[in-house]
Amino acid sequence: MMRKQNLIFLIVFGIFFGSVQHLVAQRSRVIINHIPKEKGASSLNSLARKITKNYHTETQKSRAIFMWIATNIGYDSDLRYDPKLQKEYFRSKDRLMTKALQRKKTVCAGYAYLFQALCAEVGIEAAVIDGYTKKTVPSSIVRNKVHHTWNAVKLNGTWELLDITWATSYGSIKNPDAFWYRTRPQDFIYTHYPQNVAWTLLKNPISFKHFEGILATN
Repeated sequence: MMRKQNLIFLIVFGIFFGSVQHLVAQRSRVIINHIPKEKGASSLNSLARKITKNYHTETQKSRAIFMWIATNIGYDSDLRYDPKLQKEYFRSKDRLMTKALQRKKTVCAGYAYLFQALCAEVGIEAAVIDGYTKKTVPSSIVRNKVHHTWNAVKLNGTWELLDITWATSYGSIKNPDAFWYRTRPQDFIYTHYPQNVAWTLLKNPISFKHFEGILATN
C-alpha cells in the first residue's frame, strides 16, 4: 500500500514538475525576446550600469543616461511617417525600446520610455509625459490631439524636465543641446504643454489657451 502511494506521489509530482518547467521555459522565452541587445549589453540593467559606472549621484547618472541616448540613438523619420512600422513597433513599450537599440534610432516615445527604463535600472524615478509642443505663433497645435512625448526625472526629491528629442533636433546626435536637460519649468512652458497640467511643474500653471498664445523663445 505504501509503495502504491509513493508511486502515485511520484507520478503526480512528475506531471506537476514537468508543467512548471514548461511554463518557466515559455516565460523565459518571452523575457529573452524582450531583452534589448546593444554592443554586448545583455539587458537594460547591464546597459544602464555600463552607462553610469563612473558616476555616483542621481544627477550625474541621469545626465549620463540622457547624453548616452542623445548621442547614440538618432531620430527615426521612417517610423514617424510609416503606419506599418508604427503598428509593428508600438505593440509594446518593450518592443519600441528593443527596436530603438537595435536600429540606433527612434521617435519621441522611444526616447522617453528608454530614458525611464534605464533610470529605473539604477534606482532613479522618471516619468513619461505626453502633450503638445510648438515653436512659433500662430500655434499649429491641434486641440485634443497629443503629438509629443518627453520626460521628467526625480533628482534629490525634486522633479526636473527634459526632452531628448528636442536635444537632438536643436543640436545634433554628436552635439545635443543640453538646454533640454533639466530645463526650468518657466522656460519649458513656452514650448511644451503636458496633457496632465501637473507636469508643467509650475506653482500656478497657465491654461492651454494661454499656452497657444505664447510666442516660443527657442
